[in-house]
Amino acid sequence: MSFLSSEHVMIDPHECTAIVDSSGFDIMNPKVPVYTWAPDRVTPPPTPPKQHLAPLPSLEDTPAAGLKSCELPRAIIVAAHQQLKSLNLVEKLRRHNTEIKVKFAD
Repeated sequence: MSFLSSEHVMIDPHECTAIVDSSGFDIMNPKVPVYTWAPDRVTPPPTPPKQHLAPLPSLEDTPAAGLKSCELPRAIIVAAHQQLKSLNLVEKLRRHNTEIKVKFAD
C-alpha cells in the first residue's frame, strides 16, 4: 500500500476503481480510446509529359560497316549467339527425328 500512497492512487473498493490523482486515469477499468486512422488527403503532383525518344535503328537499317562485331553492343551479340544455338539444336532434333523414324519404321 505504500506504493499506492506514494504515487497518489486513490482506491475505491465499492466502485472497484483505482484512480491516479495526477492524470485521472482509472487503473482498474482502463478505457482505451479508439483511434480511426485517416490519411491526410494530398493531391499528387501532375504527371510530367513523356519524352518520346527517337526509335533505335533496326538491324536491317544498319549499314554493313556498322555491323562489325567490335562495334555491336554485347547484348546484341549474345542474343544472336543464343538464337544460332537454338536454331542449331532444332536442326539436330529434326535430323535425329528422321533417323529414328527410318530406324523404327514398320
